[in-house]
Amino acid sequence: MFLDDELLKMCETADLFTTEGVNKLNVDICDKCQEYYKQRITRGMPKREAKVIFDRTFKLFDSFVRQAKNSEQIKLQIAGEMFEKESFKQQFMKNEHLKKLYEEL
Repeated sequence: MFLDDELLKMCETADLFTTEGVNKLNVDICDKCQEYYKQRITRGMPKREAKVIFDRTFKLFDSFVRQAKNSEQIKLQIAGEMFEKESFKQQFMKNEHLKKLYEEL
């Protein structure tokens, strides 16, 4: 299963009706995205290849958002709207260390 499909599946079972549920979903989604790129980036990998992996992660997240927004399920549409406003890339770039690392690639 691709990352975007896995993220969509996570939203289907998430509790979007409480603040705690939404926060947990956000943490779980970010953890899944981090797991995705961490499994693919290795020490000594050329910077260009690492950047491609980060960019692929961001694109798959954006694909998940599009799928969620276009879903017939209201719950997924709500999730898509939420994650469109605060994407994984935006959250990633809020971490100054990760932002610097990405920008140096």
